[in-house]
Amino acid sequence: MHDSYLHIKDEDVVGWPLAYTILYKFGTWMLLFANFVPISLIVTLEMVKFLQAQFIQWDTDIYELERDMPTKVQSSNLNE
Repeated sequence: MHDSYLHIKDEDVVGWPLAYTILYKFGTWMLLFANFVPISLIVTLEMVKFLQAQFIQWDTDIYELERDMPTKVQSSNLNE
């Protein structure tokens, strides 16, 4: 079988030891998978983090009465 997008043939790795073959195919799989996260998903995740930060700021249970200070979110990574 010939995978034209990888430019390899299964015969290329036949003589290799099993560990090298597994490592080679896993590395190829990881390189291909790294490009599967679309930009729209990243933008959507950032919007969700922003909305969660707004809900944290609006939460009255986190309000500090001694200093009369509401919660202020300064980082979108706070909710992670």
